[in-house]
Amino acid sequence: MVAVLHTLQHCCINYLRRYTTLLHILEICLQLGVRTVTVFAFSLDNFKRSKNEIDSLIDLAETKLSELAHRRHFLVETQTQVRFLGDISRLPTELQNRIEYLQNLTTFHNSERQFNICIAYSSVAEMYHAFQCCCATPNATSVTQHLFTSSNYPQLIVRTSGERRLSDFLLMQAAHANSSILFIDKLWPAITYVIFDILPYICDHTSTHARTRTRTRTHTH
Repeated sequence: MVAVLHTLQHCCINYLRRYTTLLHILEICLQLGVRTVTVFAFSLDNFKRSKNEIDSLIDLAETKLSELAHRRHFLVETQTQVRFLGDISRLPTELQNRIEYLQNLTTFHNSERQFNICIAYSSVAEMYHAFQCCCATPNATSVTQHLFTSSNYPQLIVRTSGERRLSDFLLMQAAHANSSILFIDKLWPAITYVIFDILPYICDHTSTHARTRTRTRTHTH
């Protein structure tokens, strides 16, 4: 899994540019054999913003989800399931409906590819939810299984914009031994530069995973 975290900007034009960047990154990752891509789109803390700003971001999200649904041919061709991770109940009804529609639209039998969009998301809230679900048997395995990402740990977490923190994003998942964190100074919309920065890491993780699977198959048989 490749997980991408970037610093939120106030201007909606940056969100529009990020959406275009996101589709390019998703396409490249899938072509390279990455099976799961997770992005941090909207934090629970974003609800602390002004009403006008929240309304603008929600309107933009509704528009872009509709656009993604209309461009579903790419998702269908690659059998990529779109999943939304977070407290969806906090979102307006219309946005919830579009989320449900897109998830149903991309539900494929035995699909191995996932595109996770963290919206109304907080890693602390995710862990609290997981602990609540397994309070009778609280151990590392049961808690992990009740995370939004289940047991699918990210192999690479990318933090853009020059920040050196994860900002409440996949905190428990990042602690996994096989997870690496890449900090880059480029801003998220700068797609060409972002790709050049993360491409070697994606290729390295993909080839390592392939070698591991080959060794496993050889050992098994």
